[in-house]
Amino acid sequence: MAQQTSADSTKKIALSPAAITRLSETLQALSISQTFPLRLPSELRLEVYKYCTAFSLLNLSLACRQMRDEINGEEEILIESPGYIALIHGSPNLNFNNIRVTSPEEAVLWYRQAHPDRAKAGEEDTTRIFMNETDDDMDVKPVCIRCYQASRGYLDGDLVMRLATDPPAPVEVSLLGYPIVEGPCCIWEFAPKTKPLEYGD
Repeated sequence: MAQQTSADSTKKIALSPAAITRLSETLQALSISQTFPLRLPSELRLEVYKYCTAFSLLNLSLACRQMRDEINGEEEILIESPGYIALIHGSPNLNFNNIRVTSPEEAVLWYRQAHPDRAKAGEEDTTRIFMNETDDDMDVKPVCIRCYQASRGYLDGDLVMRLATDPPAPVEVSLLGYPIVEGPCCIWEFAPKTKPLEYGD
């Protein structure tokens, strides 16, 4: 077996939505007896946390109080986790205000957590917000739940907005310079980072 290099050992990984869901279901099923993963030595759990993104750590921290205390108590792990945003004001503990998603899969899972009713109904993850400066409604589309293609701008930490009254115009290259992929999301300037995903209801 090939020897693992230091670069391989420090590579950050993101738990897939399916893996996070399975872990959450397992923790809920075992919450009374408080077995796995709390039976693992704390040193091993801390080592696992080092390979998680901030969004994955947030979901793990919501599983139980002990894991939340462990994760939030390790400032170095938080700072080095991909997607963590250090805030000048507010709590340093993980919450939806100091993380950003790092992949389309995380964007889909984030939407399903933030808007469970709409996600279950199969609606597109378009959030209508009111802008006082322009008196116009805006559409915010972080990710499409039909093809699971995520906005590169959103993954870079910025929501992608357009006027609701603007007609969708076909373009060949997005404003950020990323190529547009043929498909239903071309009008939203979506560039996929992964293959389309299949999620159950």
